[in-house]
Amino acid sequence: MTRQDHTASLPFVQDAGPNAFPESGCRACQKHYRLAAVAEMFDLSEKTVRRMVTERRIKAKRIGGSIRIPHAEVVKMVEDY
Repeated sequence: MTRQDHTASLPFVQDAGPNAFPESGCRACQKHYRLAAVAEMFDLSEKTVRRMVTERRIKAKRIGGSIRIPHAEVVKMVEDY
């Protein structure tokens, strides 16, 4: 399965597009993590993190063709974990 196949299966993931990082210091400029990084942080498989995104248990954005999880969502995961 290609990366294209994986991201196509998550149609509700918000596409951040070219304006993902505006010039101002807003919340949109916060750090975003790849699925693999979040999986490693919580000792989970990447497949499990992808499932959590699919089930909308955590929010994610599509940035540059890859799915990223905002820092705020990782903080929520820590609080709930």
